[in-house]
Amino acid sequence: MNQIYNEDYKITIPKLSNVKMVITSPPDAEEIGLKPNSSDYRLFIEDFVSDITKVSNLICVVMTDRKSKGVIPKHSFLTYNFLEIHGFNMLSHKIWVRSLKSNLFRLTYTHVMVFNKGSIKQAHYSEYEPDVWEMPAEKRANSYPVELVKRVIKNFTSRGDLVFDPFMGTGATAVALKQEGRNYVGSELYEEIYKECIERVNNE
Repeated sequence: MNQIYNEDYKITIPKLSNVKMVITSPPDAEEIGLKPNSSDYRLFIEDFVSDITKVSNLICVVMTDRKSKGVIPKHSFLTYNFLEIHGFNMLSHKIWVRSLKSNLFRLTYTHVMVFNKGSIKQAHYSEYEPDVWEMPAEKRANSYPVELVKRVIKNFTSRGDLVFDPFMGTGATAVALKQEGRNYVGSELYEEIYKECIERVNNE
């Protein structure tokens, strides 16, 4: 509890119990050396979904679809399909608008999708309710805002609940949970990012 491991999330998962929610943003294809429209990245998403469905019945996936060779591979749609196969329903779908400026390679909005299996109570937190959220991206690469995580956890979790992030990155999830009285556990594979994450969580 309140631990971030410098390891593959697959090694962390067997250590977990009583996880209320999974919140994460899986890496883009290019971050792990794959092509966006490749079958290998599709298999990566399928494997990732299969793993996290064993951790909790409440899952939030934050995902941006990228442009690739004139088309947009719908990785968010694939994620939805794979979660549906595992018996999860889409409970909520928000759009985070990061910028109103155009970008030739990456969409300027991100899907914030919450899935559940079974019944779940929501707090109907006022800041969570709008379907479109406008907030600037963090200056840290490939990180969502702490405020985004706070909206999700205030709506779906309570103080003292445990939340897991299998791709912790620079620690936005852990910072939000720490500040809102929730507990966190996470995995970050890359040592340099892990060190940055630990320093940030300890200081914010």
